Amino acid sequence: MKKWVSACAVAMGLSVASVAHALDVAVLDVPQALFSSDRAKSFMKGLDKEFSDSEQRLETLARDIQANQQKLKKDGGIMKDDDRQKLQNSLKDEVSEYRFLQQKVQSGRASRQQQFLDANRPLLDKLIRELINKKDVKVILSRQGTVYVSETADLTPDLIKSLNKSK
Repeated sequence: MKKWVSACAVAMGLSVASVAHALDVAVLDVPQALFSSDRAKSFMKGLDKEFSDSEQRLETLARDIQANQQKLKKDGGIMKDDDRQKLQNSLKDEVSEYRFLQQKVQSGRASRQQQFLDANRPLLDKLIRELINKKDVKVILSRQGTVYVSETADLTPDLIKSLNKSK
């Protein structure tokens, strides 16, 4: 039974591939192309610099939290109630700050990446149209929605090259 299902899946894949070739269908992963380009690499370096102080603070907080948790676990039973309470409160404050800062960094990065994508959308659209005309493509499918695609049907590397050539 498993062999039959596998054989059907392969046959369907081959028939879809031949239909796709006949219809001039291509596949494209626009975000991958953009974020693999030289301009994105430069952007990401700037983004890393922009958030480096906050990320260093997150690392410091993580170490402090871990150290305080270990101290509380190791010495909590023999500490004075006031000292243990102060350490627990300090730990709560550090965890709260860590979560807040982590959320701020994640949302800040996501926002800046979306801005980068939006700013580059006109160029992407232009380059994609050029690829469509050059390759005489009739249909473009999203790479994320495909199970298999041959290298010749994937326009992503071509778009990356075009992005790197444009300045």
